[in-house]
Amino acid sequence: MLVDLGADTTVCPGVPVSLDAAQAGATYEWNTAATTGSISVSSPGTYWVIVSQGNCSGSDTIDVFNYPEVIVNLGADRSICPGDEITLDAGNPGATYIWSTGASTQSVVVSADGQYSVFVSMNGCSGDDDIFITMLQDPFVDLGADEVLCEGLTKVLYASFPASDYVWQDGSAYDFYYVTSSGTYSVSVSNSCGTVSDTAEITFIDCDCSVFIPSAFSPTRDEINDKFLPVSTCGWRKFDLMIYNRWGKMLFRSQDGEAGWDGLYDGELVPQGIYTYVLHYTKDTPDNIAEVTYGYVMVLTQP
Repeated sequence: MLVDLGADTTVCPGVPVSLDAAQAGATYEWNTAATTGSISVSSPGTYWVIVSQGNCSGSDTIDVFNYPEVIVNLGADRSICPGDEITLDAGNPGATYIWSTGASTQSVVVSADGQYSVFVSMNGCSGDDDIFITMLQDPFVDLGADEVLCEGLTKVLYASFPASDYVWQDGSAYDFYYVTSSGTYSVSVSNSCGTVSDTAEITFIDCDCSVFIPSAFSPTRDEINDKFLPVSTCGWRKFDLMIYNRWGKMLFRSQDGEAGWDGLYDGELVPQGIYTYVLHYTKDTPDNIAEVTYGYVMVLTQP
């Protein structure tokens, strides 16, 4: 009796092949131990069957082959630095390629972050893979301008930058540094894209400073206590002095820390009495704090 499993065949790995030897009323003996009229196989190899019907029998053999498996491996997700390029290779020479970039070559060169994928086909078999590219940043650090600060204060220098390592002038490795004494402070910031550094000069000075405001003066032109002038032991950064009489009229104003009131208004000496002063000022210290004070001053015009 005639048994025909067909010609030898080649398929993609894992693709099942149906082998059919079915005949009415027959029995079957496959080398896979199956006893059915047809079987499905998904592994390469040689397959045979003996078909019996009454006193008659027949057999046939077929070889099943696999095309090479299309294995696509773009590798693990990667990070690159600005200006860098990376080549993605889909392998499988001679195949057909469809990249997410629109390219149709075996490999592509990319320089931007994002997700890249490729579909590869050959002999009717296919495979695919994707990869995510992350763009890192070149390291950056700016400790700021050199500073002069008051003693007793603390300056915090920051060098924080994503995914970086830090080395300060004393070997410490934090992304910040507490400064409490005068000196030169430096830090190097490193990541996989390189290393940068910066330096800051921090100086601490004694900011103790007193403001003296006279309570009286005698503008008698004897050059002894004849002007009303507040004094700062560390000088003025800003100075704005105003004098008012009892009715709230401004009699004098000076924005010069060396120019005080000589007791005159419109060229004439004011009457003896009590006058109000208002002083807006900023002392010449690193803390640069604006302040205001007011009070009374006695003008003594009579001997």
